[in-house]
Amino acid sequence: MKKTTCTSCIKIFFFVFLITFITISAAYADSHAQISSFGPSQPAGEYRVEFYDNGDQYAGYFVNGLYHGEGTYTWANGDRYEGEFMNGKIDGAGRLTFFGTGQYWEGLFINGAISNGSGIFYWGDNGDKFDGQWLNGKPEGTGILLHPNETSNQVTFSNGQLIRQTGSTAGGNDSSIVIQRPSGSSANVSPFQNIRIGDVVSFGRYEQDNNYNNGSELIQWKCLDIDYNTGRALMLSVYGLETMAYHWNSQSITWENSSIRDYLNSNFYKGVFNDAERQWIAQTLNANPNSAAYGTYGGNNTNDHIFLLSIDELRRYFSYEALRKAQPTALARAHGAYGTADPACAWWWLRSPGKFPSAASSVNSLGVLLDTGPDVSDVTGMIRPAMWVCLR
Repeated sequence: MKKTTCTSCIKIFFFVFLITFITISAAYADSHAQISSFGPSQPAGEYRVEFYDNGDQYAGYFVNGLYHGEGTYTWANGDRYEGEFMNGKIDGAGRLTFFGTGQYWEGLFINGAISNGSGIFYWGDNGDKFDGQWLNGKPEGTGILLHPNETSNQVTFSNGQLIRQTGSTAGGNDSSIVIQRPSGSSANVSPFQNIRIGDVVSFGRYEQDNNYNNGSELIQWKCLDIDYNTGRALMLSVYGLETMAYHWNSQSITWENSSIRDYLNSNFYKGVFNDAERQWIAQTLNANPNSAAYGTYGGNNTNDHIFLLSIDELRRYFSYEALRKAQPTALARAHGAYGTADPACAWWWLRSPGKFPSAASSVNSLGVLLDTGPDVSDVTGMIRPAMWVCLR
């Protein structure tokens, strides 16, 4: 998709505003250190979690009573910094993520502020990234504007203002952090131990390219959330892996008793992951409330290893509809995955009930929530499995 200079100017105006906020937010953690820790004092260099009276929290390492080393500071409004600390301050490589937008800034921080040098800003709403140089918290000089359709523009900034942009070209380097599952990792070391929100991880195998002769392919998972209290991360498959009915026939059904849940927690769970991988997948107690719009019964809470997102989770982790769009694998496409509004994408199931007891909610190819839902027997809906995994 070709980007116009005018559109980019509008983005950069918004972008500079966010950078100002980043500088303020990064310094904010410094003033809230150690104001209301719970539990006994801990030895220097030990990992622990602290909660503060204003709703903020820190999970990470301490040295001499100060934040020092790897850690995560989460503000009461949901914004989160993940990265390095030094002597009680944000200092080193890290990522600052803005809650509910999908936006983040990634690069080096010095003494609680953005360092001059290279850095990345991810808009979130449409998947664009700027990867380039920064000066005094603003983009400066030449960099790359990367688009989710694997094209890019070379752009030039002066004092935070876009002054030049080339035409769109194929490809482009992306230096943002992407964690791949380590091969041959120790059985007692989680492959997710260093993960950050937004990272993409290879984990487990599933047939995806519709060529059974070359074996199954690694599944790509995106990290949506990290709960440092429980030491777990929420992962969602990047692609719609396969098409299948929510339930094998049209009838009143809940997630608890659906055939799709049975498949995900039996055949999928046992066939996609080996024994060493399954040890890192947590069993999760999932709430299944009634439909907020129609009152349709949602069923009992369930214990799941693998599950589909609910409407509440969709809204929590994907504020913008564009972020909810999902492309099908070649296998899913061959089995009937389709998108009428966006042919490159396809619709996918949620576990929440639809308007009627024989319907389940879904997301269409434009990322729009359809809480009325198709009939549960529709075999063209994609599955995007989700799971909570252990960090350590």
